[in-house]
Amino acid sequence: MIRRGAAALVTGVVLACAAPLASAQHARLFPPARLGELEGPDRDAWQRPEQVMDALSIGDGSVVADLGAGGGWFTVRLARRVGPNGRIYAEDIQPQMIEVIKRRMQREALTNVITVQGTATDPKLSPGSLDAVLIVDAYHELEEPVALLRNLATSLINAEKEHIVTSVAKAKELRPFVEKAITLARKAQHLSGDDAVLRGVHLRRQAAGFFHAGNSTFKKEQSRFRGNKGEAKDTIERTAGVKAVQRLFEELGVRYKDRNGGYTRIIRLGRRQGDNAEMAVIELVDNPHELAAKSE
Repeated sequence: MIRRGAAALVTGVVLACAAPLASAQHARLFPPARLGELEGPDRDAWQRPEQVMDALSIGDGSVVADLGAGGGWFTVRLARRVGPNGRIYAEDIQPQMIEVIKRRMQREALTNVITVQGTATDPKLSPGSLDAVLIVDAYHELEEPVALLRNLATSLINAEKEHIVTSVAKAKELRPFVEKAITLARKAQHLSGDDAVLRGVHLRRQAAGFFHAGNSTFKKEQSRFRGNKGEAKDTIERTAGVKAVQRLFEELGVRYKDRNGGYTRIIRLGRRQGDNAEMAVIELVDNPHELAAKSE
């Protein structure tokens, strides 16, 4: 299930440029009135949804996000694959698309789909909730792709399964993004000496720059004075980014302690017939699915 120093700098540049370019960038969003152009009778042949879902090990009970779901063409196929025990989060930033998806799920009698209206910088995915994330024909529409990649990578790091399907070009962009963060966690496993704790804290702070910022009001929200007197107090969870950093250092750093790089792999799926884009799966090596297959 999708983030650093340099990336944070790039994000700042993108945010600074977003305002004057907003109108031009919004023009890249696919018009809802033209959804019919995306759903020709040959789309199954060139999109190959079954192969994509197989590559991501999506099956009964899986929890998957369809990022930039559009009219829900892929969402329907995902919902059927995961069955009533699974869940699909159909995310799009256009409210018109969300309404189209809702109507489509009603027609198809699919009750395992939750629509999510995201923003240009945040897909609003729940922390640690996803087995897989799909971005199909949507990356080019993003106003702030670096910021979105940080959100997406946060969700993937928190997930039990650790892979994503996208184009080869985008997988190559994401790969160094993830590997730099993992390298910081790996370095922490080899610290020693009187200043080891201090250097470990520094590495965690560096890694935090690759993920969501932590929730600065966490301690205040945990106050014993919150809520009504005499009533049970709800537990306040830390942000997805804080959870991702914790998993990075407590699990992934340990997993890759003796591995000098190469924490991810890209598996090419072949070219998509519609636009000839080369598709791929990017995943963390030694992930649970891979280890389970080796033990069989």
